[in-house]
Amino acid sequence: MKASDRQVGGDYYKQFAIEPTRFAHENNLPFIDGCIIKYVCRHSYKNGKEDLEKAIHYLELLLEWDNNIYTLLDSLIKCIKKVSYVDKFKISVDEFLAGNNIYMEESVIISYVCLRREVNGKEYIHKAIKQIKMLIEKEYGN
Repeated sequence: MKASDRQVGGDYYKQFAIEPTRFAHENNLPFIDGCIIKYVCRHSYKNGKEDLEKAIHYLELLLEWDNNIYTLLDSLIKCIKKVSYVDKFKISVDEFLAGNNIYMEESVIISYVCLRREVNGKEYIHKAIKQIKMLIEKEYGN
């Protein structure tokens, strides 16, 4: 049996046509981005509100650790015309979202995470945090 045909400890990822780990790996996403996407995708099936709070925590870590990088990246990207980072994905964001029947709220969050390496990356992280907080309120109350 191939490793991709099984899951250790549960089956919540096996329901996805494209597992979050495969999406992150195929598109060379940083580890932390893959974790955020994983928590957003699985919250309805595993740890609920706690998974969304973990996603927020990882986004906040990005803001803390990458603060200077975003200023530099924004300046460079404005000066250099280049192909979009997400245009180079082997598995498109749309294919991942549609193939896995990801709900609208989660789709927006995942899109923000994937776009954070584009212009205004810091802004996308703040948007993702805001969207997750709204989802927590909607799904879990507080």
